[in-house]
Amino acid sequence: MSFNCQRANLKKPDSITKALVSTAFQDHISKQLELDSLVNLNFKKPISRNKICKLDAKSKVDSGLSKNIVKKKTFNDEKEYVLTKATAADLPTLAEKLGLVGIDDSRKQIGETEWNEIKIKYKNRQEFKEPCVICKEPLGINQQVLLSCTHTFHRNCLEMFEKHSGKKACPMCRKERYKARVVYDASRYHKNVSASKIQAAWRGYLVRKWYKNYRKMVPPKNPILRKKFFEEKLSDITNRLIQSFNYDADNLLEDIEKNLKKSRETFKNFDERYRHISEEEWSSLLTKVINRNHDECSICMNKYNLPCSIFDLEKCLDQNEAKPIVLLSCSHLFHSVCLNTFEELNLDKINVCPECRSAYRKREISTFFNKN
Repeated sequence: MSFNCQRANLKKPDSITKALVSTAFQDHISKQLELDSLVNLNFKKPISRNKICKLDAKSKVDSGLSKNIVKKKTFNDEKEYVLTKATAADLPTLAEKLGLVGIDDSRKQIGETEWNEIKIKYKNRQEFKEPCVICKEPLGINQQVLLSCTHTFHRNCLEMFEKHSGKKACPMCRKERYKARVVYDASRYHKNVSASKIQAAWRGYLVRKWYKNYRKMVPPKNPILRKKFFEEKLSDITNRLIQSFNYDADNLLEDIEKNLKKSRETFKNFDERYRHISEEEWSSLLTKVINRNHDECSICMNKYNLPCSIFDLEKCLDQNEAKPIVLLSCSHLFHSVCLNTFEELNLDKINVCPECRSAYRKREISTFFNKN
């Protein structure tokens, strides 16, 4: 183990005894190896757990007035200060005082002028813009520590590094016995960059908003874009007009559908009731009924004699004199009495066929025979 021991030229070597020289060297070596910390250990007697400590306790009402109000940290509180203070280990040893060993420069305290020179070198390299070497995160607004070797780190990162490594040395240059100072250059730089980003984003938002409003008011010169501009304007005006009316589209469509259905039924019944039916059409209807061979009245469920052909119609009329038969324009047959009774009991304003529910015109079969 080498200790930078340089013997000085003493004027009076006989005046210093060998015991004093050996004590001075022993003190110097123990301080360099930090062995003096073992001498100051306090070995106190362990406190027995079974012993009960009686304390005079008094009740106290907490009104909240006695609490210290912690003020929030402002930008004016960013004052730089030296983190490592002078200790007994930084004082010169007896061997250094006697000139037996040269004085170590790392144990000297750094003044304000020297700190300014260190900060100039550190700022020239612009290390406050770079991330922390230990955690690889931006320095940001966290506390930043500047070492006497002109390297900078997060304060928490440096403390954890010293705790895990077991020695006080710079993580980059491995310089021991360094001095540390808390600075806020990275914090100021981070705030300026953040403020400029916020201002740029806000300006961009205002410009985009202004441009959108400008495009809404002033039509473009390109004919295609100009056409699209006016189409959007027209659709916008139409939508606002529609939204200004209070209406229910479902109920409106339902009412329209009901009205159309009623109008269709009205026109259909009108055509069936008032249209002119010629003799040929009546004859074709009668032929159609005879060919269907339906010999039962649908109202009274009684049978009537139907001819096999239109030529046998006269014989059937003689047999059905008690209940005359009526032919409807929808090609259905009923007893005349049954149909009249059905019409009297019908609640609808328009008479409809009992079978197909359509408007009709009626004619007795006896009229066919009389005309023929």
